[in-house]
Amino acid sequence: MALLPVVTVGDPGDEVLFKAAQRVRDFGPGLHKLLDEMLETMREAPGVGLAAPQVGLGLRAAVVEYPEDEEDPDSPKRVYEIINPEIVKKKGAEVGQEGCLSIPGLAADVERGWSEVVLGTRLTRSAGLLAAIVAQGLVLAVLAVATVAGILGVGWLVGAGFDPAPFLAASAIMWLFGCAVAGVTSLLGAVTLSRAVAGGIAAGVLLLMYLMNVVAQVQPDLAWLADFGAFKYLAVTELVDEAIVPWASIAVFTVVAVVGWVASIAVFRRRDLLA
Repeated sequence: MALLPVVTVGDPGDEVLFKAAQRVRDFGPGLHKLLDEMLETMREAPGVGLAAPQVGLGLRAAVVEYPEDEEDPDSPKRVYEIINPEIVKKKGAEVGQEGCLSIPGLAADVERGWSEVVLGTRLTRSAGLLAAIVAQGLVLAVLAVATVAGILGVGWLVGAGFDPAPFLAASAIMWLFGCAVAGVTSLLGAVTLSRAVAGGIAAGVLLLMYLMNVVAQVQPDLAWLADFGAFKYLAVTELVDEAIVPWASIAVFTVVAVVGWVASIAVFRRRDLLA
């Protein structure tokens, strides 16, 4: 991870320190990368807290690290990643000396609540990714059903009288294929901490496999290329026309999806532990 430049008062662009920060709305890999880099920057400074505006980003996000037992500086430290915080309750008052990385060399007595309740978006990375995985599965299911509904609708309009059963079964295969792609993409996103990079790699690999499948069909001498692509194993035509259930394809797509998603959650959880 890279160290981020800390904006101090008097620097060009220091107006970000005096403006109200915006709510965080994108909880993707980019946010996790930012938090990791903020934590590393804070430790290098060194400091006990760092907010996104202090590194030039007007977002309501901060990292905090201090000993679990404030009276014992050698006690284990705990890291807090705080997103969209709001102080909803304050009790009592106490004065303590505080400093700020954006105002180096200056410390002052600041009055804080003796007890303050802060609400924020709970950011447990593995839990957030799990929610995203569930959303991926639901969206893919809707797309698969919508595709079948469109095919059956067109068939009804032209009087083709399609049997819906094989098409529904085919939609399940397509859904599993989509889940496999989503699982691999999620793992790439967890590793690279970049949706753009993960999506680009996944799209490039899919395009390459599709081209390999096309070449294998038009060039019999290169039919072996299809074995290295996923599209060969969709077997939707055999399922619809001949009612042959591709159990091997179902197993492969399921395993790839589950392994990809579980591995991505493990990577995110590992990042939490490292923090």
